[in-house]
Amino acid sequence: MTSTANRRKAIELASRPYTVTLKPEKLKDGSVVYLARVKELLGCMAQGTTRKAALAEIESVLTEYIQMALEEGWEIAGPSMTQSPIKAAAGSGPKRVRKSDLGQSRIATTKVNGGKQRRVTA
Repeated sequence: MTSTANRRKAIELASRPYTVTLKPEKLKDGSVVYLARVKELLGCMAQGTTRKAALAEIESVLTEYIQMALEEGWEIAGPSMTQSPIKAAAGSGPKRVRKSDLGQSRIATTKVNGGKQRRVTA
């Protein structure tokens, strides 16, 4: 595949419902950053000074990670979330909450990556 084809394929694959975890990390100077990780993709992580910034950064990193994996010929793990966002919203899976409510819930389904549903563990 060409680099352009890999980029298109990476964007397509990154839109799948990967599980993103958010964890606050306290730095030595007392400030807090949020670490976002894609559960299914070892080493795919990003950070931000806010939850919103960390989620925005992980979107970009996820696409770059998948593009690099395609170029290297690596196998790319699929998302582990087996329920559709519609089922989850009906009460059979993770609770759907606003991004601003993430600190009040252990598991939430939130919109990232162009409106696609993602399960986020906070």
